[in-house]
Amino acid sequence: MKPNHAQETMTHDNSDKPVYIVNLSTIHGLLSSSEVLNKFAMLYYDYAKNWLPAWLSPWLPAQLTTWSRNKYSQAWVRYNYLSMTGSLNDYNLGKINTETFVNQLQTIFSFLPLEKRSELVEIWNSLVILDEFAKKLKYLISQEAVICFVSNTNELHYQKIQKYIDRWLNTKKIQQGNDEPAMNPQKKPAIGKNKSKENTDFKFVEILDR
Repeated sequence: MKPNHAQETMTHDNSDKPVYIVNLSTIHGLLSSSEVLNKFAMLYYDYAKNWLPAWLSPWLPAQLTTWSRNKYSQAWVRYNYLSMTGSLNDYNLGKINTETFVNQLQTIFSFLPLEKRSELVEIWNSLVILDEFAKKLKYLISQEAVICFVSNTNELHYQKIQKYIDRWLNTKKIQQGNDEPAMNPQKKPAIGKNKSKENTDFKFVEILDR
């Protein structure tokens, strides 16, 4: 299967509708890892208190203090990123669950106020960019086929994409005056289905390497 294109593979339920299996990662963008790490570094810069020995800080000029604090924040985040490489791989492969992964992030950023800890998930999810997603989704709908999105992504990124698709389909129903009930955004995302006005069935299938 070519990575950037949906491919017809079979018919569905004895109908004439083709089935397309689409690699989910081919229709969303990715922020560079360095940009994501910089966002984590800003959290450290804003909230950490132990970036520099207390006795040294008064002796540094303000400009040098800002520069050194910024560099220290980036180095601290990159060091912890390397120390979490095993956990990151395990999470992406489904070997640890979301709760365990988020707890590990919160342990590393234990200095964050409780009300700011949700930003850890927001920054992690910023890795997935959905700017072009609607245009590609509209194209897939125009094929009038059963669309199966197959993904080996982690659960947090998967849920972000699922919520985006739910909102997009609900908005489209409203624009078309569809009286069918909107999809429940709390619906379990592992396998979902929606039939749109374009007579297109959507199936969301997650396959994790274990």
